[in-house]
Formats: sequence, structure tokens, C-alpha cells
Amino acid sequence: MPSEASPRPGLPAGRERPSVLRRTLAVLAVGAGAVGLVACGGSDDEPNRGTSTGSDSLTVYSSLPLTGEAGERAASVSRGEKLALLEAGGRVGGFTVKYVGTDDGSTDGPGSDPEKVIANAQTAARDKTAIAFLGGLDGASSAVSIPVLNQATVPQVSPLASYTGLTQADGAAKGEPDKYYPSGRRTFARVVPDDAAHADAAAGLLAERECTSLFVLHDRSLDGRGIADAVTLAAPRQELKIAKTEDVDLDRDVADDEAERLLESGADCLFYGGEVDRRAVALLRVLGTRAPSVRLFATGAPQAEVVARLGAVAQRLVLTSPELDAENLPASGRAFLRTYRERYGREPDPAAIYGYEAMKLVLLGIEAAGERGNDRQAVIDAILDVRDRRSALGTYSITRTGDTTLDRFAVRRLDGERLVVDAVLPSGD
Repeated sequence: MPSEASPRPGLPAGRERPSVLRRTLAVLAVGAGAVGLVACGGSDDEPNRGTSTGSDSLTVYSSLPLTGEAGERAASVSRGEKLALLEAGGRVGGFTVKYVGTDDGSTDGPGSDPEKVIANAQTAARDKTAIAFLGGLDGASSAVSIPVLNQATVPQVSPLASYTGLTQADGAAKGEPDKYYPSGRRTFARVVPDDAAHADAAAGLLAERECTSLFVLHDRSLDGRGIADAVTLAAPRQELKIAKTEDVDLDRDVADDEAERLLESGADCLFYGGEVDRRAVALLRVLGTRAPSVRLFATGAPQAEVVARLGAVAQRLVLTSPELDAENLPASGRAFLRTYRERYGREPDPAAIYGYEAMKLVLLGIEAAGERGNDRQAVIDAILDVRDRRSALGTYSITRTGDTTLDRFAVRRLDGERLVVDAVLPSGD
């Protein structure tokens, strides 16, 4: 059983840190138990013990929160994945490739339902034709799916899971990342920069905008805590003082209390870690109204109408995210956007291109494995050996930990009814 997560070293103690850990550990415990369920399955349900599928017909699974609050964004990512396979004609080398999309959306909250994620991962692990799994959409869903798929040696590529602890020990919680890989081998890669790279870029922006003292707040999710902790660690390198760190239960009416703490801290800037959804907007609106001189920073590329609900406070919110606009994508990225519009008759969410590239990376792994393109271990090895790939996202390599070397982040603000990109940042490495 993996050891329990602990606060990262060097972090100021935040209020209610035990609550953060309880929530995070509850999710991860479900995933840990699922590994045992897969390993103990009967003969009909048993996952592959060898690494070759033994078939020329392969299946790529995808698990995304297609229902619920994240449904529109997830659907756009799914369309990107399918478009990449469509462009390949459903074939790579001598292999045919089928796409199976699954829904892991929560019916009673934002994002993914961990039990659905695990069930989808188990389905892929037990399918003798499965050659890869695309997902999760965030760090929390990846944290529970990686162990299940790792046990069955199923290559996994996430479009948008940026939580650093999935792949790296530096700055991670206790036991990370090893606890996600029960087989002792790496089977996970991502095409989005991790939180450490994002935090370096965000801290540089905060310093550039003349912040001196920072109030760091997060929503208690694994992903929200991940980016908040990473910013807390990156800030001192930019000579930024951490005035206070807080975690908040968005389901409770605590905005006024948090506003008091923000004012008492003396911070001139606030960084919020977490999804900028309707609940976060309600909180940020109160904080921005009560502390009119404090500048607000957050991550993500939400819909403009969501940000507009902040009212006058919206003009003070600055967002950073790895999702670039068309002007800052290479020619192949702009071509993807055009093809997406033509194929689906709608504008792609900024996240769609990450689904597209995640599938592209899987197909590249199959192709690079040659005659062993139906061998899961060979495909994993090929993915982890990708160097200087010229992609729709830009040129990148995949490190041996499964991380991308991409390190560019868009800076967005609300301009009228649109979110516009003001600048593009490097990570600062």
C-alpha cells in the first residue's frame, strides 16, 4: 500500500492542511485498491500478462469527464483525439487502430468521478487489444488511473494532467511518484507542461507585475494544491514573499472570512490554484471587491462568460495556462484549428489541441515500434524516447520521466466579451 502523502518540504503551514490530505488520500486510496482488484481478477477478466497484444487490430481508450461541468471542454479534447486518428486513416504501419471513448464525468461535482475513472482504466487493462489509454484530463484522475494501467503495462498519455508528483520526486509529496507505478516501470507520459514549469513562469509574471507579497489560495483539489504549492516554492526565487497560504472549501460560504485573512496578510497580490468555475468565481468576486487594491492571478483558460461573472473584478484577473492562442502556435497547430472547425463546425476549446497531440504521440509510438507496434512495452519505450518532435504544439521531447519539454504559457485577461492573450511566457528555466 503506498505511503500517505505529506505536505511538501519548505511550504508555510496552511489552514486546514489535514483536510486537504484527507480528501486527496481518499481519492488515491480508491486507485490503490483498484490495482489489487485488477491483479486478482478471474481468468476471463484477467489483464494481459505479456506485453504484446498479439493482434493487428489495436484499441486506444480515452477517459474524459464528458458529462458534468467539464463536459464541453472534455468533448472538445475528445474530438481532437479522434481527429488525429481520422487523419491517420485509422491505421499505423500494418496495424488498424480503433478509438473507444469513455465518460468519467461526475454527476454531483465538477471534474471526474474517481470510481468511473478506475472502471474505465480496468476495462482498458482487461482488453487484449488495448495499446494505449488517453487520460486523465487532470492530475486527480490520472493519479487513480496510472496504477491500474501500470500494473497491466498499458501506455498512458495525458493531454492535460500537469500535477508534478505524477512523474517527479523533486517538490512532490511523500511517496510520489513511485507510488503510482506498482510495477516499478514508467508507463505514463504527458504532452502538457507540469506544474513546476508553470509555477516558474507564473512567479516570473508576478515579479514582472511588481508583486512583492503573495497570498496563495487553493481549492483543496489535488490539482489546485499542486499548482499552489509549486508557486509557493517558485516565488522566493523571484524574491516574492509568501504572506499566507490558505485552502478553501468552495462548497461553504467562507468568502468573507477569506477576505478578512487576505486583508490581514498585507499581500498585494493573490494567486488562486484551482479550476476557475462558478464556485471559484463567487469566491474571487468577494475577495476582489473586499480587497480592491489586491491584484488577482489564477490559472486556466475558462470560457469568457465564466470570467465575466466576476463583474468589475474581472478586469483585475490575470490567467496563465499552457493553452496558446492561434497566433502563438506553429503552422501545424493553426492547421489543426482550421481542420477542427471544418470537421466539427464549431470553435475548438483551447484544450482540444492537447487531445490531438496526445493521440498523435500514441500513434507515433506505435509507428516507431515498427513490427512491435502491437507490443505495449515497445510502444511505451518509443514514447519515452521521443526527441525533438515537431508538433502542433511546438517542438518538444519526452523525458525519461514522461514529461514534455514544452514550457510556454499564455497570459490572458478579459477584454470586453473575450479572453485575449497579452503575452506568452517561458517557464524561466
